Amino acid sequence: MPQRLIRYTAYTLVAIVLAGVLARICITDWFIVRGESMYPTLRDGQVVWANKLPLGCRIYTSFDFSQPKLKCFRLHGLGRIQHDDLVIFNDPDPFGDGHISFKINRVYIKRCIASPGDTLCIRDGYYLRNGLRTGSIPAQRALCEASDSTLAEKGVFLPAFPYLPGWSIKNMGPVYVPRKGDTVAIDSISAAIYARAIEYETGIPQAQIADSLTTYTFRHDYYFFGGDLVDNSRDSRYFGIVPDDFVIGKTHKKRTFHKSFRNGIRTALNTAADNRSNLEYVLDYYETDSLKRLAAEYLIAAMPYHYSYIESDSEDSIKATLASMAHLRKECDSKLKSYVKMPNMRIYDQQLISASLLISNIDRAFASWRKRPWSRYISFEQFCNFILPYRVGDERPEEWREIYEQRYAPLMDSLCKSSDIIVAVSTIQRCLKDTSFYYHDVCNLPSLGPKFLLNHRIGTCRESTDFALYLFRALGIPVTTDYSRIDGTHIWNMVLDSTGRYEMFWMDSWNGIVARRGGSDGLLKGKVYRRMFFPEQGSLFKDVTSSYFGHNSIKIKMDTPGEVQLAVFAYGQWHPFYRPAVHKKTVHIKNIEPGNTYILMRNENLVSYPFIPDSSGHVTYFHPDTIHRRVVQVKRKRRIPFWLIEHMQLSKMMRIEADIDPHFSSKTYDYYLPGTQSNYNWIYPDTSMRFVKLSASPGRPAQMAELRFFRDFDRQDTIHSTRIFMTDKPGWGRKAESIIDNDELTYFRSEAINGKIVVDLGQNEHVSVIEWVPRNDDNFIRFGDEYELMYLDGPSGWIGLGRQIARDTILIYDNAPSNAVFYLKNYTRGREEFSFIINQNGQQVFVSK
Repeated sequence: MPQRLIRYTAYTLVAIVLAGVLARICITDWFIVRGESMYPTLRDGQVVWANKLPLGCRIYTSFDFSQPKLKCFRLHGLGRIQHDDLVIFNDPDPFGDGHISFKINRVYIKRCIASPGDTLCIRDGYYLRNGLRTGSIPAQRALCEASDSTLAEKGVFLPAFPYLPGWSIKNMGPVYVPRKGDTVAIDSISAAIYARAIEYETGIPQAQIADSLTTYTFRHDYYFFGGDLVDNSRDSRYFGIVPDDFVIGKTHKKRTFHKSFRNGIRTALNTAADNRSNLEYVLDYYETDSLKRLAAEYLIAAMPYHYSYIESDSEDSIKATLASMAHLRKECDSKLKSYVKMPNMRIYDQQLISASLLISNIDRAFASWRKRPWSRYISFEQFCNFILPYRVGDERPEEWREIYEQRYAPLMDSLCKSSDIIVAVSTIQRCLKDTSFYYHDVCNLPSLGPKFLLNHRIGTCRESTDFALYLFRALGIPVTTDYSRIDGTHIWNMVLDSTGRYEMFWMDSWNGIVARRGGSDGLLKGKVYRRMFFPEQGSLFKDVTSSYFGHNSIKIKMDTPGEVQLAVFAYGQWHPFYRPAVHKKTVHIKNIEPGNTYILMRNENLVSYPFIPDSSGHVTYFHPDTIHRRVVQVKRKRRIPFWLIEHMQLSKMMRIEADIDPHFSSKTYDYYLPGTQSNYNWIYPDTSMRFVKLSASPGRPAQMAELRFFRDFDRQDTIHSTRIFMTDKPGWGRKAESIIDNDELTYFRSEAINGKIVVDLGQNEHVSVIEWVPRNDDNFIRFGDEYELMYLDGPSGWIGLGRQIARDTILIYDNAPSNAVFYLKNYTRGREEFSFIINQNGQQVFVSK
């Protein structure tokens, strides 16, 4: 029996090996991309698979590969090589001697620029196939605009095959790409073009072809292959047309970009009603410009997914109120919450948009794209997704590119000399830092639109990211918006770098982040989605979680079968945000943010214990151990966000001077504040004073949330300050009086660097303690508020450990269970509670970022 099993196993292994070898010979094979000639489509080191079925696999009749002659025949193919396919083939001139020769390990991957029967030429650096542009247009444009001397300095070889006078990689042809059975007349030019091919097929030396032949009938199909990075690619411009038996196969690729939206054009036109003539006019307008025609088709095909709302008097009135609030920095107007968007007021773009608006948008988008140095790295598809769109939300379509470009292009051109796209974005951000958005919830209003946001910076993250889209797209910079569905509030901008990566930034200067490579906001995401202008699989939102955290997969066992939702705890409640696949009692979760606390829910009920996955798929579960309890210290309701840390650092090395003289001629106290990550901080001058001057640390603005003065060390006898003196104006709409209004969330920030502010106590006072509160987010422990530490007992929910009134900056609990997930509930104010665990030292660790 064992011998039979051994033989069976051996036969099986042999069969598997033979099947693998046969598959590699007949069906597919893999190759590694070397070099950057196909950038950005393919990158150096990338693995690609060759599909051998379209033309049929090659069967070698000779395995002596030391000979330069290819000896093989093909099995019957199941398709053909099409325009723009990525094709893997043997280098037809591997020895560089001007003869078509075969070398088995010399392989290229290029794009099919022209196939059998096409006529190709290059004019000013652009490929023209049968009179229409093709290939990577941005890279060709860069080649067109570069001078010959610049290209020569970069090492680009300008003369092009067949090296006739006047032929170069910028201007060559026309070249007819022959099909099998085609007959061509042989003259001095055609002999030069086809000499290598004829020699390959017949053996006639190239030097004799012009004299010995008047016509020639080809025995093979030929192709013209080119690299996407046209100034850094050895391709058919240098070695000529390639015979079909040198083709190994083509890579699997998604449906071509233009085919993905062609079907949507019919839908848009058929539902455009009276506006159809406007759309047809735009298509006819670009009939002679193939690339802009494709751009117009892309926009029109997406129109059935985009709409705005019919204008109403109430909306206009609310927007006028918002404009006034933005100008005066007024507080929230409760009347603004009355507007409701009605679905029956929608009007879709194909029924509304004018031909002039569409043409203006396309022309200006192309112009701004083409004049930027990074355009060569931005594909046409990326241009369509992240520069071309005429709208960003559900605003009414407006012409906005010209006014944004007029205002901000001179700013970028004068301040940013770098060709680095990230530097360009961060430069603009820093220049606009002093025009911060005035935060206000615009409630249920449609997107406010480009012209409103240009002049009135008010709103939430939505308005801030919308403004960034208008601004940077008008400057030819590809940007988009990503968001997480955690509470539906967290959205941010991404810029497409020339390296192909997306980098995060945020235009809100208070809580925002400057664009930089590898930047992060450190906030909870769970899953990340990107808003697209054209839908993918019927949705305008694309799951891009894997681009943030890599691909991952975990499995969770349940006690009972059935559909569930993955949820996180944020802002004081559970938020279901993702419905994973379920097979029997196993939940299969793909591509989520590792390192956060999750739980499974069904019909608003918890059905699992909390768990934390890591990037490898390992899962740590938290079952509370109520037998082994411990002492814990609690300082905050949520993790300190990066922006708060930055603003609290502004108080470091601020100077506090005290005197009874308003000129501070004989100081009674002089002190530099240390750095802090606490809301309440104390210094003990224990001296007489009337005037207290707060000065910014060198090179920074002055910023403080609150100053309080006490006569006694127990901080019971409060001294109420009466007025404020300033040496500069208050900035950002923040009143100077905010520093003494007994509200820790209001704050003063000076407009000027090295700003100062002076507090008048009204009369000479003996001050024992000064309490200072830096910039605050109201998530520290706040004196007088009522709190309770809660732990999660799986499906049983949250269990409290007793209420406390805060008398210090730390809450201490001596009855916390081990191996549990907690949150700190504030009964007095706020809802920004996030979950955390307790480390071995009894301190909070916010695993949910």
